[in-house]
Amino acid sequence: MDTPLLLMPDLFAHREALRLPAAKVVEKLVEIVGRKLTAYIGGVKDARAVDRWIAGGAMYGGAESRFRAH
Repeated sequence: MDTPLLLMPDLFAHREALRLPAAKVVEKLVEIVGRKLTAYIGGVKDARAVDRWIAGGAMYGGAESRFRAH
C-alpha cells in the first residue's frame, strides 16, 4: 500500500530538497529558521553569505553539501 507523500512530510521534504537547486533550499530554510541559523548550518559566521547564496552566489566551505540531501 502506497502512503501519499502528504502524510509523510519528512519524505516529501527530502524529495523536495533533492529536486530543488541549493539556493532554493537555502531560501526555504531561511523562511523556516531564519538567516542566522541557516548560516550556522551552512558553516559560515556571516549571515550575509546566506543572502549571496540565495541571489545565486557560489557557496564555499562545503556549504552546498550541507544543504543537499544525500
